[in-house]
Amino acid sequence: MFIRICTTIIRRVVVEPRISKQQTFNFHASAVFLHRGGGGDGMAVCGAPATVKFERLPTFAKPIHYDVQLAPDLQQFKFDGKVSIDVEILEDTDVLKVHAQTLAINGASVKIESKVYDNLSTTYDEKLNILTVKLPAILKPQKVVLDFKFVGELNDKMRGFYRSCYKDASGNEKFLASTQFESTYARFAFPCWDEPVYKATFDVTLEVAPGLTALSNMNVVSTTPSSSGKTEIVKVRHEPQNELLSCRFCRWRARVHQYQDEKRHGDARLHSSRERRNKAASVWIFRPRPSTGTTNGAMENWGLVTYREVALLVDPAVTSTRQKSRVALVVAHELAHLWFGNLVTMRCTCFVGANCPEFKIWLHFVHDELASGMELDALRNSHPIEVEIDNPNELDEIYDSITYAKSNSVNRMLCYYLSEPVFQKGLRLYLKKFSYSNAVTQDLWSALSDASGQNVNELMSGWTKQMGFPVVKVSQKKEGDKRILTLEQRRFISDGGDDSANSLWQVPITVSVQSAPEDVKARFVLKERKQDFVVEGVADADWVKLNVGTTGFLPS
Repeated sequence: MFIRICTTIIRRVVVEPRISKQQTFNFHASAVFLHRGGGGDGMAVCGAPATVKFERLPTFAKPIHYDVQLAPDLQQFKFDGKVSIDVEILEDTDVLKVHAQTLAINGASVKIESKVYDNLSTTYDEKLNILTVKLPAILKPQKVVLDFKFVGELNDKMRGFYRSCYKDASGNEKFLASTQFESTYARFAFPCWDEPVYKATFDVTLEVAPGLTALSNMNVVSTTPSSSGKTEIVKVRHEPQNELLSCRFCRWRARVHQYQDEKRHGDARLHSSRERRNKAASVWIFRPRPSTGTTNGAMENWGLVTYREVALLVDPAVTSTRQKSRVALVVAHELAHLWFGNLVTMRCTCFVGANCPEFKIWLHFVHDELASGMELDALRNSHPIEVEIDNPNELDEIYDSITYAKSNSVNRMLCYYLSEPVFQKGLRLYLKKFSYSNAVTQDLWSALSDASGQNVNELMSGWTKQMGFPVVKVSQKKEGDKRILTLEQRRFISDGGDDSANSLWQVPITVSVQSAPEDVKARFVLKERKQDFVVEGVADADWVKLNVGTTGFLPS
């Protein structure tokens, strides 16, 4: 389960933290663990992360549905929680294993058929963040319901269920609570199967103070007073196959949710968001859930996309064209993830075609993305786009210019080589085949191969599985209206030295000529170290240009 829950609570008044020494939980103590035996009074305290080679959760069980209940306390900066998980047991087992981190587990129980077994024994592996629940017996394949009660901290780490502060127009400090679950932070908010392969459906119940607006991926089903009358119970039901959960508490306007004091800046981005989403839907056919917006830069939560204000809101009176361009791209990027990452769970960064000529999108792309990716990838200690992860804690370390800038650039290179209509056809095949499921890189390449009739996996494997990029040396010879181009490739290294790995790429090459500089005259792939290609129908006086539009991940 690769969950993205975003719960944000914005208060109308200043909230001062009031946590007494006796009330403070030791959420981050890596050595604190109280084993909970049957009927015992101890709590299993799930500790902080450790850097070791991790193992995935066993495959003998999988989640089907989560019923999550969270009651955040913005004065104590903690939250009480309950989660009921419908689990399908696939193989004989006497234990169930879930991810949990920095949570105080108050109790675990399981319902087998109509009988409930309380006070189950639990153990916790602080290195793997795995909580093991001992079942009352060895269970055959069947469906059971696993329940947890727990307490967590509204931390200040911008992960899991966390707190943040902001200032209103008068300079008063206010607090909100939000969630950030990518990549493996759902375990900070409730026990779960916190891996991308475990998709599930969700119901969410949020207990909040009056005056707070609760948002989630889908519409609110009901809002009722609690038994005490001091809080409100907000229930949200999520559609089948929704694996990216998001909740939010704030004031909102139109379909862009924002702080009350920021209303005047929202209209332009609302228009941009609708335009990008409608264009994407026309290209990719599917229409994922509607989106809204505010958090960790920006986050593509299914149905509740969140942004920091600087990445979403503009003031027509003072915002520069360059900043408007950045906002448009951030919006397009996050909405593209509704298809790539949400509808089909796989990290594939794509741009929605932004029809904003005044922003000079692709001109800035060369500087912001292509050059940025090349600067890091030209180093000897770069890394491939596809890397093996030994521990989920390492994921943040690879979110760099290779992960984003180079990935963007090689996708753009492939798009222009295959042609945009063919590339879009391949994306539609990919999305249709893997909707509401998981995919790997080769699945995308296979869809693009089917659309283009070319071996895209063979073409692209060198760009994603090995570090670096080539520099291509070109010479030409004229034979009537033919140009014989001799191309030779080698790895470009910023220190000017040789490549001991003797790397080789399949390099997509596009060619234009002087008489029609905007058109692609020829397309071919440089597969060998040195290779000749013939371009026909070139006037004797015409120049020949390679890498049309600077679309290749190549120095030009």
